[in-house]
Amino acid sequence: MKANILIVGDIVNTRNSNSFIDIELQEIIKEQDFSICNFEAPIEGDYAKFQKVGLNISQKKETTQILKKSGFDMLLLANNHMYDYGHEGLESTLSSAKEHQLDVIGAGESYSEAYKPMIKEFNGLKIGFVNASEAQFGALDESNLYQSSGYAWVNHPLIDETIIELKDKVDKIIVCIHAGLENYPIPLTQWKARYRNLCDLGADAIIGSHPHVPQGFEIYKKKPIFYSIGNFYFDTASFANSADHSFSVILKITKEKILFDFIYHYKLDGEVKLSNKIDVPFNFKDLNKQLENDIEIEKMYIDAYRNITRRMFASIYNSYLPGDTLLQFIKKTILKFIYLSKLKIRREFLLQHLCRNETYRWVTVTAIELLNRKKH
Repeated sequence: MKANILIVGDIVNTRNSNSFIDIELQEIIKEQDFSICNFEAPIEGDYAKFQKVGLNISQKKETTQILKKSGFDMLLLANNHMYDYGHEGLESTLSSAKEHQLDVIGAGESYSEAYKPMIKEFNGLKIGFVNASEAQFGALDESNLYQSSGYAWVNHPLIDETIIELKDKVDKIIVCIHAGLENYPIPLTQWKARYRNLCDLGADAIIGSHPHVPQGFEIYKKKPIFYSIGNFYFDTASFANSADHSFSVILKITKEKILFDFIYHYKLDGEVKLSNKIDVPFNFKDLNKQLENDIEIEKMYIDAYRNITRRMFASIYNSYLPGDTLLQFIKKTILKFIYLSKLKIRREFLLQHLCRNETYRWVTVTAIELLNRKKH
């Protein structure tokens, strides 16, 4: 009894009405027993934007059909953009996936749908899948009092309970998580602890996404944890010119163990293509070393605090910071005196976001602690 499960990273297709996956790569996707991708945003439609901080993203309506034809079997929907167009966007995405016979997991029109695991059987081997994300807009977390639809939150007690219950029903449990600090090659220590905790509860492999770049992996108690597999295909403005060199994972599963292979790929001219391992601009030896490099980990927290979260907290009241450029100073001054009503709304959502999101909160409190220690 064995099964090969392919899991690829983040997909956002805003430009292509036809395939954006190279034929050679499609053949690999179709060869597996089950192929999964993180579907990072709802399909486009005539619905209102969900009020939030940051970009509202949608994908071409043909994307679900393209993915099905390319060989994918299931969409991971627990991610920070899935609720960018609220209930209507999510509902349309669920309908489109159903129309093209794609399984979905991680989001739904109710709590029970969002947190429901998926059980599949391959060659007599039962595999359970769980999908959840960090807390951002659309998460069905403890602060969400009125929203019934949305995506599963990775730190909800239901995730722990689901994994524990699945242990008696399946041979292996695969948990896919969308969380972490974007564009950094090192995972937060707190996410490392959470992923290991999920393995202690019964997960047999953890696959991470959201940082947009590859991060290292480890074998924890004989269970593989991939902290970030990066982007598979992402064509929003900030990634339009990026080659997105990254990797996908093929899990080779038996009742006794999980082995794995990597598929390397990059983006060129609006298409994902296979990479030669020799040409990949990252290597796991270096990435894996960083998982335990205390100096590099401390640098990451402090850098992320100074360049991301401190600036976000300061922008709640449009505060000036040491190091602001002249352009930033002028922009803040104009905003402060001209757009007061809009700023008030933005302040409240930004404050909510910074307090709610685990990654930003952990970066902030950890970096301040590290900086205070250095002073003394």
